[in-house]
Amino acid sequence: MTIEPSVLIDSLSTSEGGVARIRQVLLEFAVRGALSEKDSGDPPARELLQYATKDRTAQAVAAPGRSKRRTLPRRSLEAPFALPVTWEWIAIGDAMNLVNGRAFKPSHWGSTGLPIVRIQNLNNSSAPFNYCSFEVAPKFHLKPGDFLISWSGTPGTSFGAFIWEGPPGILNQHIFRAELFGGIYNPKFLRVAINARLDEMIARAHGGVGLQHITKGELESMLIPLPPLAEQKRIVAKVDQLMALCDDLEVKQTKKRDLATQSTRSALSALSTAEEGPDLSVAWARFSANFASLVPAADSVVELRKSTLRLAVEGRLTRRKGLVPEGSRFLKLIRERGLEEATKRKIRPQDVSPIRPEDEPFSAPPGWAWARLGELCFQITDGTHYTPAYVAAGVPFLSVKDVTGGRVDFSDARYITEAEHRKLTARCRPERDDVLLTKVGTTGVARVVDTDREFSIFVSLALLKFPHDLILPDYLCLFLNSPLARAQSERDTQGVGNKNLVLRFIRDFLVPLPPLPEQVEIVDVVRKLMSLLDDLEAKLRKQEETATRLAESLAAAVAG
Repeated sequence: MTIEPSVLIDSLSTSEGGVARIRQVLLEFAVRGALSEKDSGDPPARELLQYATKDRTAQAVAAPGRSKRRTLPRRSLEAPFALPVTWEWIAIGDAMNLVNGRAFKPSHWGSTGLPIVRIQNLNNSSAPFNYCSFEVAPKFHLKPGDFLISWSGTPGTSFGAFIWEGPPGILNQHIFRAELFGGIYNPKFLRVAINARLDEMIARAHGGVGLQHITKGELESMLIPLPPLAEQKRIVAKVDQLMALCDDLEVKQTKKRDLATQSTRSALSALSTAEEGPDLSVAWARFSANFASLVPAADSVVELRKSTLRLAVEGRLTRRKGLVPEGSRFLKLIRERGLEEATKRKIRPQDVSPIRPEDEPFSAPPGWAWARLGELCFQITDGTHYTPAYVAAGVPFLSVKDVTGGRVDFSDARYITEAEHRKLTARCRPERDDVLLTKVGTTGVARVVDTDREFSIFVSLALLKFPHDLILPDYLCLFLNSPLARAQSERDTQGVGNKNLVLRFIRDFLVPLPPLPEQVEIVDVVRKLMSLLDDLEAKLRKQEETATRLAESLAAAVAG
C-alpha cells in the first residue's frame, strides 16, 4: 500500500493527538531500517553480538555475586518483523544488565541531600524532587548520561526508555539503570529501539486497571533491533531532524488551537453580553457564521455545549422578553397549581429557603422570575431506600446507570414483581413528562421521562413532578443539565466516594423561569444548536478516525 506522506501528515496533524501518532510512526520507520541509507562499508551487526557476549562474560567473572542471568523464554526468540540483512535481533537481557532503583518510603524523603529520581522526573524535567540525605549503596547512584528504563506505572505515560540529563542523584524503584554490554549501542538509538516497542512492553505488563508493571525477566526477554553502529548514528541524526519538525508542527497546532479557543470565547462573550437589538443581532451573526471554525477538535464540542446551555438559561438565545404574564404573576400561578396538585395527591408541600437578592447569579431578563425548584415542583422525592428482590421478568427497576446515557434506558434494567412495584409507587410514581435527576454516585444528570411504560426507581434517582402545562419538561431538564444547575449540584453534593445530593438541596436549586412561550422558543433554539453540534462533532470524529486509520495503514505498510 502506498501512502502519500503529505496526506498523512496533513490529516494526522490536524486531529487530536495527531503529532504524537506521527512521532510513533517515525519510530516504527526507524527501527525497521526505513529512515537510513545503507553503506556496504558498515561492519554487519553480528560482529557486535560478539562484543556484547564477551563483555557480559567478563562482568560476570568480575562480579560473581551478581544474580545468575535467567534463561530467556523460547517465545522471545521469535522475530517480531523482518530486518535489513546487516541487522540482528538481540534480547534486552543480552545487551545490558538491569539494576533496579532503591525502594524509598515517604518517611525517607527530605528537603536536603541528593535528589531522588522518580518516574515523574523522567517525564517532566520541571517536576519537583524529593531528596535523600543518608548513605545508599553505590548501585543506586545516578549520573548524567545514564540509560534508564521505567517499568511500572500507568500504560501510555509511565513506561519507556530515557537518557538521564539531570543532576547526579539516587534512582527510585520502578526504574532500571542499564549497564550496557560491549558498547554495541548508540544510547540515543537504543532509546528509539525500546520506545518503538512500548506496545509489546505494555502487553507483557501485569496488574489491574491503572497501575501495571513488567517483570525483569519479561523485559530481558524482549527483542530489539541491532543495526551496525555507523547506521545507528545515521538513524539518530535522521530521527532528531524529523522530531524537530514534529516539534515545530506541534507548536503551530497549539497556536492554532489556542487561537480557535480564544475566538470561541470571544464570540460567546460577545453573545452573552450583547444588549437587545442590533448588538445582539451582530453578535449572533458572527457566532453562527463561524460556528464550525470555532471548534478546533471533537473534544472541544463539550465546552461549546455547556456554553450553549448557559446562554440559553440566561435568556441570551431568545428575544421574547417582557411577555405577559410577567414573572411574578406566572410564578404565583405555578405555585397555586402546584398546591392544588399536592392537595389532590395528598403530598406534603415543598419547604424551600427564601430567595435573597444576593443569591441571584444574574439579573433575570424582563418577564422572567427566579424561583426555587421546590416552588416549581409539587413533589420532589427519591426512589426506595432499600434494595428490592429482583426477578427475571417483571416491572423495570431503574437506577443511575439507566438514565446517564442520554435517555431513560430500559435495556440493562433490573426487574421487580408487580406487587413490589405497586408498593413502591404508592410513594414515588414516575409518569410521562416527569423529570428524573441523578442524586447518588453520578449526581446532577437530568432526563425527561419520555415513555408511558411503568417502572420504579432506586434511591439514587430523584423524581420531579410539576405542572406540565406551565413548565415545559424539556426546559426544566435543559436547566438542570446546564452549568448553572451543575454548579449548584456540585456545591451541594456530599461525600467523597459514594457521593450524595440530598433532596433538601435539590429543592433549593435556584431556577431562572421564563414564561411558557419563551420556554418553548429556548428549547427549540437549543435543539437546533445541539443538532449542529452533533453534526460538527461527528465530522471531527470522522476526521480523527481517518487519521488514525491512516497511521495504522502506514504502520502496516512499513511492517509489510
